[in-house]
Amino acid sequence: MKNVFVKVICTAVAVTLVTATLLCFTSCEDNGDGGNTEAQTASPDGSVATYGNQVGNLCFTAELETFDGGSISIEDTRGKVTVINFWGEWCPWCLYELPDFNKVASEYADSVSIIAIHSLSGIEDGLKYAADNYAGTKMIFAKDALRGAYTYYDVLGGTGNYPRTIILDRDGVIVFSQYGAMSYDALVAELENYI
Repeated sequence: MKNVFVKVICTAVAVTLVTATLLCFTSCEDNGDGGNTEAQTASPDGSVATYGNQVGNLCFTAELETFDGGSISIEDTRGKVTVINFWGEWCPWCLYELPDFNKVASEYADSVSIIAIHSLSGIEDGLKYAADNYAGTKMIFAKDALRGAYTYYDVLGGTGNYPRTIILDRDGVIVFSQYGAMSYDALVAELENYI
């Protein structure tokens, strides 16, 4: 009887500790905003967006190393519509759509920022490919690496499929998310809703 009582108490303590840890993790998560999980902007309908990785959420921010050795943060692009494109040099569909993204970056430079984030896999090939094919581009090429083993692709809910395109409005709210290649016409049609 004493062993059963001890097991019940130990189980209760373990459940309490796990619950407390999860609550602390979810409420103390570093979203790059000093711990504030509320958005600092309102949606057009007046509702306040919260940080997340789904359409309607304020996009989690991250500091990424750019191919030229600098850095870029989603916060840096506020005020413009931002296109985040996850790609890899090893992905034929990614290479197929990059010229269209490059054209949009050039034509809409005053109102749109395009950040092309290469996967960690094959990053050296990605660096060479961008240097050989996109010298002088208006696109911002970046490496997908955060602290530890995390990637920005993971943080934004990636499922392992490439390419992936996410569009943020001028306030940093996710307004579009799609897996698969996008044509110039499809990208422009989507952007025209938010420019």
